[in-house]
Amino acid sequence: MKLIDPNELFSSLEQLDPAIKNKGKIPDIDATYTEFIHRYAGVSITPDIVLYGYQKVLEWNRRARGDGLPEDLLLIGQSGQGDEWFLSARRKTVFFFDHDQGEYGGPESFLDLEIDFTGFLRMGFLLSELEEKLDEGQEIDEHEQEVSDLLNSIHPQLRERFPFNYF
Repeated sequence: MKLIDPNELFSSLEQLDPAIKNKGKIPDIDATYTEFIHRYAGVSITPDIVLYGYQKVLEWNRRARGDGLPEDLLLIGQSGQGDEWFLSARRKTVFFFDHDQGEYGGPESFLDLEIDFTGFLRMGFLLSELEEKLDEGQEIDEHEQEVSDLLNSIHPQLRERFPFNYF
């Protein structure tokens, strides 16, 4: 298993044709995210990491703002269970919200993964590779240390911070 090279992050994604030219509707929080949202379609990287496309980001953020989403956060996707992923304009990192908490609360109700969008994609593609191996019948124990080390190479303690327990 290996982490995807940052230069290859978008190689497997479906490009929009044409790319979205109006860049004023979605804040330029992170250069990698700005490229993704304007040039690529939404994508399900794993069942727990589903990234919205341009129109869905606009729609879901309008709705989330009405539900009390802090202005600092941009809703960028969800998990298959209804949890949500955000990008923070202030911290430039990805946050997680567990939908079991109910309504959005203060900053303490969001988990900061302390990784930027590039790190988030690298993590997502690594977990996708792990899921492929599990689908092939391999045991998760065979990959636990390797995946933990790779996650923690993105950011120390990322494995512990990640909200879903693979191991």
